Amino acid sequence: MVNSIGYKIKELRKEKKICQEDLCCSILSRTILSKIENGKMLPSIIQLEHISNVLNVSIVYFFQDSVEKGYLTYSNSSIINPSTLETLYKEKKYIEIIKIADSSNNSDINKNFYIGMSYFNMQLYNDSVKNLKEYIKAYAKFSHTEKHNYAENCTFAFNSLFYIMMKNSNYNKALSYLYRAQQVIIENKLIHSRIYYIIVNNIGVTYCLMKEYKKAIDILEKFINDIDDLAYISILATIHLSLNIAYYKTNNFEKAIHHIKLAITFFDYSGEHFDAGECYLNYINCLRLSSKFEEALYLISNLKAKYYCDKSLINLFLIQQMIVFFNMEDYIDLSRTLQEIRFTKLRKKSKMDYYLVVGHMKFLEKDFNCAFDYLSRCKTYLLDNKYYLDLSVICNDLYKINNDISYLNKSSYYRDLYRTCPFPNIFIG
Repeated sequence: MVNSIGYKIKELRKEKKICQEDLCCSILSRTILSKIENGKMLPSIIQLEHISNVLNVSIVYFFQDSVEKGYLTYSNSSIINPSTLETLYKEKKYIEIIKIADSSNNSDINKNFYIGMSYFNMQLYNDSVKNLKEYIKAYAKFSHTEKHNYAENCTFAFNSLFYIMMKNSNYNKALSYLYRAQQVIIENKLIHSRIYYIIVNNIGVTYCLMKEYKKAIDILEKFINDIDDLAYISILATIHLSLNIAYYKTNNFEKAIHHIKLAITFFDYSGEHFDAGECYLNYINCLRLSSKFEEALYLISNLKAKYYCDKSLINLFLIQQMIVFFNMEDYIDLSRTLQEIRFTKLRKKSKMDYYLVVGHMKFLEKDFNCAFDYLSRCKTYLLDNKYYLDLSVICNDLYKINNDISYLNKSSYYRDLYRTCPFPNIFIG
């Protein structure tokens, strides 16, 4: 995957008779350039822009033959004339598709596919499921040539059924559809297609949601190690984000940092700068939980300058800054940060983190009434998300506030649970 960009840089540099020294500058040492050209690392956005300028090509050059081609490839349209339903589907005329397809004389082999996908896009999921299942049954009876020609339609049908099952939280059924789609892809040699990347990504995401992180890691690591080109970079960004989450949840912060850096790079490459900004929250958390507090604060400072126009992201970065100062027990800078946070604009998790931090700080200041109020607000959320270490600490605080022995017992209980389920949140074990 990484090899493609490095190989193209090296080949173009040699073609233009430019030595490595001519590409090097303050942001690109010869050692780093050698690693990039030998496929051992990816260039940053700034480095790639510099390389593009020196080699006199657009950044797009390094992604030629790897750029995403849209959501659905509509059969093999280069060798098959598009049907009326296919043309209407491209034009997003879903109601017209349903009307035409319902006519008794319509013999389009993919009729149920286009009906099912039309209902899917209109969010009429029961009708979508019915028609997509009928299409999959029909596909099983297609000739060998027809199966090959319409294999992508079948995989998109499975992927849509996966999505519907996920909305119903039926993870096992959702996974079964993904694996059936994967089988169709392999049988029809479509492993370089965009839908294959989508299917693998969705498998990884589902295992993460099921908290089966090792399975997510095994599947996604094998996939990125097997592919030999940098295709469909926005999907690769999501794959690396899933790997970041899986490694984070298994407390392998070094690996988590490696993958979140790649996710950020790929989101930036594909122009999805807000998603890249959101990924920095994971990056900061990984640094913090590795006790790399100064590095985390330095990153936050740079990010506040980089995203100064995005008030939503700035607010989230301030929450991260609050937590870092809290872990450092730097209550002076923590108090200053609290004054900058726009509480009413925060998401639920950030509000709960705010309650916990302020509640514990008020406890340390012996403002027990205020501490009790704040800590009580986040208890249920912490329990629902199995943040047992945080629960253990605040229950101990609550015990000391009102001398209720039940809180002390709960504190010990949650501490024991944390040992069996060590997912950190605010406090670091």
